[in-house]
Amino acid sequence: GERKHPHAKPPRLTSSTKTFPSLYGSQCAKINADASHAFIKVRQHNDWVWMGFRLKGICRFRGKGKAKSPLLTTNGRQWQLSLPEQFDPPKPAKGTPDRVLAVDVGINTAATWAVVDAQGTVHARGFLSRTDKDREYRLMNRIRRQARKQTRHGSRLPPGFCRRDHQRLTCLADNQAHQISRQLVNLAFDHGCQAMAVEDLKGWRPKAGKKRTPMKARFHRWFHRQLVTRIESKAEEIGLRFVAVYARGTSSQAFDGSGPVKRDK
Repeated sequence: GERKHPHAKPPRLTSSTKTFPSLYGSQCAKINADASHAFIKVRQHNDWVWMGFRLKGICRFRGKGKAKSPLLTTNGRQWQLSLPEQFDPPKPAKGTPDRVLAVDVGINTAATWAVVDAQGTVHARGFLSRTDKDREYRLMNRIRRQARKQTRHGSRLPPGFCRRDHQRLTCLADNQAHQISRQLVNLAFDHGCQAMAVEDLKGWRPKAGKKRTPMKARFHRWFHRQLVTRIESKAEEIGLRFVAVYARGTSSQAFDGSGPVKRDK
């Protein structure tokens, strides 16, 4: 935004959100065309001076919409410059879709997808698994070994137990949710689908696995909500309709309505 009057106060750090207010356009921040360098006006030696910075990362939405005022953020260790873009995504086509990409989110296999048309014909299907399974299992086993040493005679784990390992698991799940959701949306676009359907598992809590078992830990670290949220946001960007269906019967009943599915034991 533009400065309303010459005596307007400079941006200040909001401690509750660890975020600066939006920088004034061309007055507090200047960014080159390819968003590789930025000049930000900072307070140094009791004076406001321009300081240059080199930007890292890829701006996927740079130049695709209307550029808004940049935002300076910090997470306590590093500073980041947010470059928001405002654009209107295409609206989904009205009427019944001809093709739908159905996604089944699982634990052993991250996502099972199939392209189905209105007559029930399956045109394509496949499986997508996490590429960081070894890293995830190694971190979970490390936490389990440390927990055995800490909990003796029923004592509880201290606050912040294995905080760094838990943070790494969270970051791995977030990255995999982004990667797998991008692959699913690209598959829907390549096969000419007009909608994407997933199971509505919001608020569902698994009952399998006893306490302090590997199965219980895997259910606890299941990232199905992250994956579904990423799919919904990415589908909206390219104009696909997103539908969450009732989960009961989706695995035991056939998709064409013929009845229960007989599985090999």
